[in-house]
Amino acid sequence: MQSELNELIQKFPHAWESVKAEILPAMENKNFDDLKASEVKAHAVLKSWDKRIKQSHNNPQILALANLPRVESRMKILCIQDIYETLLRRSIEGDKPLSFKNRWISNFLFFVTDLKRKPVSLNFFKCLWPFVSQKGRVLSLVNEVGIYGFFSSKFIDELIKLIGVETALEIAAGDGTLTRFLHERGVPVVATDDYSWKARIKIPEFVEKIDAVNALRKHPSKVVLCSWPPPDNSFEKEVFKNPSVELYILITSRHQYAAGNWSAYKNQNNFLMTYDAKLSALIVPKECDSAVYLFKRTS
Repeated sequence: MQSELNELIQKFPHAWESVKAEILPAMENKNFDDLKASEVKAHAVLKSWDKRIKQSHNNPQILALANLPRVESRMKILCIQDIYETLLRRSIEGDKPLSFKNRWISNFLFFVTDLKRKPVSLNFFKCLWPFVSQKGRVLSLVNEVGIYGFFSSKFIDELIKLIGVETALEIAAGDGTLTRFLHERGVPVVATDDYSWKARIKIPEFVEKIDAVNALRKHPSKVVLCSWPPPDNSFEKEVFKNPSVELYILITSRHQYAAGNWSAYKNQNNFLMTYDAKLSALIVPKECDSAVYLFKRTS
């Protein structure tokens, strides 16, 4: 389902813009009724055009007229099913408080204290996470404070290998967790953020207050990192324009509507974009649907 949606987005970007305008507000508000209504309507549109095409005996003019509404309807159906499944999985426990067991396991696996994250031990994670019966509630709670996944110790190991001895910059760093993990391993990364989330998260002093565009200019670096950038943001395109960048490491969602500037990824010509399945699997839990993409300069 996800691969078909991604293919349609790549082939019909203008249709996707129209679909997003209708779907994203309902997604952000977790309005299941509106999402279902849109899905029902999309099915009706598809059925109507299929009937019209059949009655016309595949008339080329009818096929041409049907193309855009059929593509948009199919996008809506795939996207809504994907969103609905994800939101339902994360919201099914409602506002029920975490049990002592679920809270203890989650804190033990993911946090040093309060919401200060720690590199996750995959051995402990594999043993304990299956016993968390409120996984959706845990993820919903951490999402509210800007946490969309947890970095394992092995993920940090692999990241250090990628960065090597190069200068590195993290943009849109939020609470600076990723840079902090790298600092603890002796990697001199500069963390930056525009502090737009300061009302929701605690941002440490080592995260420099500066927007991403100016950070790229002030701190020219061969390696740039970014975790779960806002969807359709205006700053990622500047990464590809910056002549100092040789490698862009993007940690995001596998859902293209949820994070990242996919238009910028598609339209840039100087980097080769690859999905790294190994790195993606080292961000836990899998229910977060995380994905890691590497952009390596080719020209």
